[in-house]
Amino acid sequence: MPKHDKQYRTDYYPMDHIRMTDIAESERPREKLLTQGPKALSDAELMAIQLGTGLQGINALQLAHLILDSVDKNLFRLYEALSTGCAIPIKGVGMAKKANILACLELGMRTVSHKKKLDDEGKQLTNSQMIYDYIYTDLYNLSHEELWVVLFNQRLIAQQKIRISKGGLTNSTADIRVILSTVLRLELPALALVHNHPGGSLQPSKDDDDVTMQLYKACRLIGISMVDHVIFTDNGYYSYLDNGRLGVGM
Repeated sequence: MPKHDKQYRTDYYPMDHIRMTDIAESERPREKLLTQGPKALSDAELMAIQLGTGLQGINALQLAHLILDSVDKNLFRLYEALSTGCAIPIKGVGMAKKANILACLELGMRTVSHKKKLDDEGKQLTNSQMIYDYIYTDLYNLSHEELWVVLFNQRLIAQQKIRISKGGLTNSTADIRVILSTVLRLELPALALVHNHPGGSLQPSKDDDDVTMQLYKACRLIGISMVDHVIFTDNGYYSYLDNGRLGVGM
């Protein structure tokens, strides 16, 4: 996060330099939220409500503007910075306000994820792009590897997505045992394997190939359909099925 002095400004905000009690009641962020709804408020006004109070000589709205200015008014940059332990570069902003902001931003991220889950209910995932979109919010922006399995009914409607392991494909036999026991316990007939490459590489590794081969063979033995293995990155994906490598030579 860029470091700025607390007096750093990029714009002039007319209500920043007066006390909140001197702002017309209908224009105060909290009252405005309740009377006009959340979409009527700016990012700074919403953050001012979360902050609750400002600092000495700075009202909550001015403080919100200072915080947003420090990340070029980009809420996702603020979320990334705070979630990785960065301090807010404004003197006097302590752990309590940082925690309030981060909790609010995390709720927003989870709201998007939950909406996507509702949108995906009853939806067939018939290609690799749809599988990638379905699991995007679970794997986006991770700094470590995770292995997930998406489970389908006979119509290829996703029923569950389950994280199998965290930290990479270091023990493929154990991973496959967990995957198969999970599928059999839930009595679902099809699955797709998904794992991420935090570094962004779309090239499968030897471990990736080995896991794909072993799982594909194991699924065939017990009558489970393995529909794909998708390697996830934040900016794209690799599909074993799309590249003609699922089941070929296995």
